[in-house]
Amino acid sequence: MAYGASDFILMPSLYEPCGLPQMIGMIYGALPVAHDTGGLHDTIRHLSIKLNKGNGFLFKNFDSQGLLWAIDQAMTFYMLPVPIRHAIIARVMQESIVWFNHAATAEQYIQLYERMLQRPLLTDTGKVVIKQKNKTDSKKLNNQQPNSVIPVDSVMIEADNPQQWKMAKSLR
Repeated sequence: MAYGASDFILMPSLYEPCGLPQMIGMIYGALPVAHDTGGLHDTIRHLSIKLNKGNGFLFKNFDSQGLLWAIDQAMTFYMLPVPIRHAIIARVMQESIVWFNHAATAEQYIQLYERMLQRPLLTDTGKVVIKQKNKTDSKKLNNQQPNSVIPVDSVMIEADNPQQWKMAKSLR
């Protein structure tokens, strides 16, 4: 309830490995005012009113002047005409629902794994391909044979409905 009743969420962390409050806040329309560090850097893009882009207010210099600058930016935003401000907040909320959910997080992990493996993780049949370099690696994965194909839902992705399964298959 506090997120929904707030206009902003203040996160002046020196270091933030992840940060969930800014993601939750954006879903409910509370824009973050945060130090540009760690997980905050990964999830907040500085708001540009002219370009109608971004989702919060970031400051780079970790000092009182940096924080004051970001708060001033937020207050300038707050003083916009209500229809403009509400339209931007609605956009941020819609984008946040799309980006800050389990499916989007799984997609990012799959893309990361594919970059590390330098190959697709999913096949056309919706199965995960496990490739091992040697027999020792094979034993680590429940004695699966090298280059074996096993169902996705037994390894990583659970698809409760056809839409989720279609999305999982599209991530390859």
